[in-house]
Amino acid sequence: FEKWLGTYVKPLKKKATYDQYESLFLTHIKPVFGSRKLSNIKRYDIQEVISVMNTKNLSTWTMKHVRKVMRLAFSKALEDKLIAENPVDKIEIPKKQAKPRKTLTTSELKILFQHTKNTRWHWAFKFLLVTGLRRGELLALKWSDIDFENKRIIVDESNSAGGVGDTKSSKVHYVPLSGLSIEYLKNQKDMLIKENNPALYNDEL
Repeated sequence: FEKWLGTYVKPLKKKATYDQYESLFLTHIKPVFGSRKLSNIKRYDIQEVISVMNTKNLSTWTMKHVRKVMRLAFSKALEDKLIAENPVDKIEIPKKQAKPRKTLTTSELKILFQHTKNTRWHWAFKFLLVTGLRRGELLALKWSDIDFENKRIIVDESNSAGGVGDTKSSKVHYVPLSGLSIEYLKNQKDMLIKENNPALYNDEL
């Protein structure tokens, strides 16, 4: 696993992906069979990783993600002819009722906007809410990405802990630009211009 992470993940994937895979390995996979020989890992060992996670009441999403990481690693081991079969095939994930998503109430939004009204994030938060952009997509957004003529946002980058890189899907996509979002952008621009900080606002970007 460590060789797979160092050879096939770290140099080829985004830093955030590597960090996530490494964390899942160290937290959930290594404690179960980290000292075992690769050729001795069987399907029931893989299932045990999932079972241990289930006893800790971890989410279905987390268990599926760990299964995905194991499948990727063992698939590469199979390609490299280190094992005869992939033991992750047909591994089952316990079915759990999905937890309801938590959304901000109207009163909570009022509190948020009240506390951010004198910061450069006030209009950015409102823009985020009306466009549905991910946090990383918002942080990577430039003025040149705003297509006012066609009333759309060009989303082709994301800003994460590893720096600016591709979006989650690694594809360019477009988000409609509503009247409200245009108003919030104008207010954001006016505020940044008043601050007179070229690091925060630049006509060329």
